[in-house]
Amino acid sequence: MIYQYYLPDHGEDATDATEFDSHWGKDSLRWVAQDAAEEHHSEHDGWEHNWPLLFVILDENGDELGRFNVERETRPEFHASEAK
Repeated sequence: MIYQYYLPDHGEDATDATEFDSHWGKDSLRWVAQDAAEEHHSEHDGWEHNWPLLFVILDENGDELGRFNVERETRPEFHASEAK
């Protein structure tokens, strides 16, 4: 499925959203957020950021699905938790 994400703590909003693909459905948004983190880390110099990062996950239409704090392990490995 196609999703989008942005990082509000880095001055981004929905107009800055980055598109990415995940095989997880909308019933597994924590895993979708982890896929977003992997994409950000690998493709957008995410290794240079101080983690955890707040990821806002959007659907393909730009509607917000959830907000997740994602921590990075040293390996790196990503773990998301839903933000309140």
